[in-house]
Amino acid sequence: MSYNQPLASITDYGVVKVGSGISVTNGVISSSGSGTGGDVGYFYSGVTQTNLLPINTVTLSNTTLSQGITLVAGSRLTVSKTANYALQVTIQFSKSTSAGGAATGFFWLRKNGVDVADSATDVITTSAGAGVVLAVNYTLSLLAADYLEMVWSANTANSELIFIPIQTGPPAIPAAPSVRMTLLQV
Repeated sequence: MSYNQPLASITDYGVVKVGSGISVTNGVISSSGSGTGGDVGYFYSGVTQTNLLPINTVTLSNTTLSQGITLVAGSRLTVSKTANYALQVTIQFSKSTSAGGAATGFFWLRKNGVDVADSATDVITTSAGAGVVLAVNYTLSLLAADYLEMVWSANTANSELIFIPIQTGPPAIPAAPSVRMTLLQV
């Protein structure tokens, strides 16, 4: 089976419209765009965060990568474009002392300061230094200037989001941030 008509040309739409950054030669579609992709941001915390309030805001202290997504007020990932986004969050939850029973941490997402429905997750640790890693993913539709932040609550005062500094070794081990958040436009 063959198709004798062009898929597209400069004067005929065909199946696709040829325009800025797109060309067709002998039925082959090519793009000359910059390939910058969507917006992206990677942020993390280089400090231990303690359980001080009934609801604590997860803070971020470092920006590794930021294109169109900014960290505002130390906790708000703010987007510059209306689009769909994927948020990946990793948190190290622990107890600072062995006092008390098991520590349960509840974590959830807020969008523009409002709790996001069905976004909560909990983790449990039973003894000091026996941290657990929470890893959650969200996919959301956001408008330009919307922001996301994580909040948390725990049942014991000695609960914390633990930062582990660089270990000089041997073996040498890089630092382990207490929180990592990656937001990608999809």
